[in-house]
Amino acid sequence: MSVGIDVPVAHHLVIGTSNSAPPAQYHTYKQAPAIMLPIQLTHALLAILPLTVALPAGADGIEEFKAYSFEPLQWKVPASPGGPLVKMNGTVQEVIAQLRELNPHFDESSESGHDTLQKRLDFTGAIYHCHQPWNSGYRDIVEDGITYLRKVGGVPNAGPGPASCARVSCSYNGAIVWCNDNPEPKTLFSFGSIADGAQFLVNNCKLRSPTDTDIGGRVFHNTGWNVAVERADC
Repeated sequence: MSVGIDVPVAHHLVIGTSNSAPPAQYHTYKQAPAIMLPIQLTHALLAILPLTVALPAGADGIEEFKAYSFEPLQWKVPASPGGPLVKMNGTVQEVIAQLRELNPHFDESSESGHDTLQKRLDFTGAIYHCHQPWNSGYRDIVEDGITYLRKVGGVPNAGPGPASCARVSCSYNGAIVWCNDNPEPKTLFSFGSIADGAQFLVNNCKLRSPTDTDIGGRVFHNTGWNVAVERADC
């Protein structure tokens, strides 16, 4: 009997190998080569498999992975059009709230021209995984986060990786996460680049969602960074 098994490569049960790009720190799923097993052994393996490869989950049902290193994202953004850059930490929602404290007249829509002029990143052919092992967030909330990221000014900076991550958007339990897999710090052209990764997941993972309201997954860019959409406590 021939059995092909999907297993997370970061767990103890690993059948076969893969040369895919994502670093070993991440729990990614790959199709293992088919192997020949006696029928009795196959039945025994299938009986214990759900216990063997189950992913750890927190008490609140949100999966956490020890390989991830989360740090608050550092921003350098203008509090007014053409004004000096201000250093801030947090998600885009937190940063906008801080900017409004500094400038009561701050309006993120004043950055809307940034969205229309920005060239989109091409994720065609990128390695990506939908939903598992990431719990899904609400698609509408994630899309709101994408809109915010396209409008805010400044550039994203990440510390050295791999698996150095920060939540760039988080509200109503829907989060967009940016991770640097390079051994050196990483700077992107704009926060719209992260939005492009999140939009790729919305476009490609919604067809695999159990409902039209959920979205979750991770996509790896070929320059050594990745974007995840997931459920988070926010």
